[in-house]
Amino acid sequence: MKFSHTSPDGEEGYPGTLQATVLITLTDADELRIDYTATTDRPTPVNLTNHSYFNLGSNGDILGHELTLAAESYTPADDTLIPTGEIRPVKGTPWISRSQSRSARISTSLRATRAAMTTISF
Repeated sequence: MKFSHTSPDGEEGYPGTLQATVLITLTDADELRIDYTATTDRPTPVNLTNHSYFNLGSNGDILGHELTLAAESYTPADDTLIPTGEIRPVKGTPWISRSQSRSARISTSLRATRAAMTTISF
């Protein structure tokens, strides 16, 4: 599936015309792959990402799911939610539990980050 969007020069205060494309592919190995491309005709900040949550059950919401990520580090954000570029260890943070037996509940993570969640529509 391919989505494309053109943001004209000056939209939301950003300089230059931005052409953005998201290509979503289900691979032969049953992996979900998301590829982003963007071009501009003037220097402008671009930071494309995805914040999807998938319900792995047959019904209801995802708040009872558990999640384990094999991560050694993460990049914190500043007060305006822009990544600082600093790399910090995951150990000792509430964001990720590295043990299957101590998996972080998604509902806890959602409550902790609800204020930072945004949606980008194409």
